[in-house]
Amino acid sequence: MANRKEALALVLKELGFESNAIKDSFQKRFRIQKYIYLLQEWKGYNWRYGYNVYMSGPYSPSLTEDVYQIINENLISDVNGKLSDDFKSDLSEVKIVEDDELMEALTTLFYIAKSFRWATRTMSKPEALSKLEEYSKSRFHTVKPFIDDTVMNKAWNIIQKKNMLDPWLS
Repeated sequence: MANRKEALALVLKELGFESNAIKDSFQKRFRIQKYIYLLQEWKGYNWRYGYNVYMSGPYSPSLTEDVYQIINENLISDVNGKLSDDFKSDLSEVKIVEDDELMEALTTLFYIAKSFRWATRTMSKPEALSKLEEYSKSRFHTVKPFIDDTVMNKAWNIIQKKNMLDPWLS
């Protein structure tokens, strides 16, 4: 792939997103943000997007810029190339949940836990997971007070079940 925008266009094409649908749908742009965030931060693909927690969870302004450039240049329909089977598998895995509120909770908790992982580097894995859970859930309530505990706990359970934090735990 020649560049990041072309690679992103190919991913959007694989996901079945069309330019007009992306432009007209907050939900599709929300999903793109979350999928690329998880591909980068969980699966380790180096997209080089910077993220901050925003109104709907992790958000990258530069990803938004790239998506709108892709739309304006009609790259989704024009892009050629193939994604590897491993990448397709990872792409399907980041589509963990269909519910937007649960996806927002999942990616936000993951963002918080990942940003706090430095504090657990000398702990055993069970200790670190416990500390990350305690800190992440506490911080989550300050940034997402409108998402209830049931959704938050379900999101944390997915993070643990999928071993999403394992690469950073001893």
